[in-house]
Amino acid sequence: RGARLDLARLRMETYARPGALPTVHCAHDVEADLARRDFTVNALALGLTGSGRDRLVDAFGGLDDLRARRLRVLHPRSFSDDATRLWRGARTAALFDLRPDAETRALIADGVRWLATISGTRLLGELRATAARGHAGRTLAIARDCGQIVLVRAALCTTFALIAAARE
Repeated sequence: RGARLDLARLRMETYARPGALPTVHCAHDVEADLARRDFTVNALALGLTGSGRDRLVDAFGGLDDLRARRLRVLHPRSFSDDATRLWRGARTAALFDLRPDAETRALIADGVRWLATISGTRLLGELRATAARGHAGRTLAIARDCGQIVLVRAALCTTFALIAAARE
């Protein structure tokens, strides 16, 4: 019925520095995998095999947050590890009509500075995902309200200038 289901292997990630792509390792524990997700509402899993088949794993209260229309980050380093989570948060908030809790609002306000560590190419990918997934207007309004637009514009202008210079 138009629902979307993402399937992924269990994994863990480590970041060498802010803005770096993660080093991915296999995980054997679903809760370890879920702990690396962006937000509690993204940290839900459904068992597909064995004794856990059809069991919902919600170790971080994602269902309660969905019911409360709350966007809650999983850990304080989330945005420094990967500032593209700011954009994914704006998309998620727009899609499900969520509002950040107080801690997440504070982390977003601080986390905007980490957008400068993300390449323009990665930011362009986030903008493309925003356009493709719907609710782009609301997503952009949320991103603007938390200060993301200015830094993204600077990063994309730099990327476009580098692309143009490489073509010359």
